[in-house]
Amino acid sequence: MANVKNGKGPGQAYDPQQHLNAAFQMQKRFTDFQLEAMSEILGFFGQRLQAQADFWRGLSGCSDLGQATEAQRQFWERASQDYTREAQHLSDVAKRSMDTMTQPVIQDRAA
Repeated sequence: MANVKNGKGPGQAYDPQQHLNAAFQMQKRFTDFQLEAMSEILGFFGQRLQAQADFWRGLSGCSDLGQATEAQRQFWERASQDYTREAQHLSDVAKRSMDTMTQPVIQDRAA
């Protein structure tokens, strides 16, 4: 008799190990994505904190309001560029991870 519940035909036994392996692979793929994204985010935060420290250090060397205003303008312009670039990069990481996560984890033996 066919195992209708699992879509198996006559003579094809249900293999629970195959499904456990598939569940493990899906969890691993998701965890890999989380680790890559978190690593990227923390690295970016470190860069932005360094930029903030550099800004304050540079600001202390300004001798007039015009220099201070220009330093602030440059800081915010760079921050805007950095955040835009990082958002695109994180989007690419997420897309790449989703592409990986949606790949089949159980190969049909009949194929």
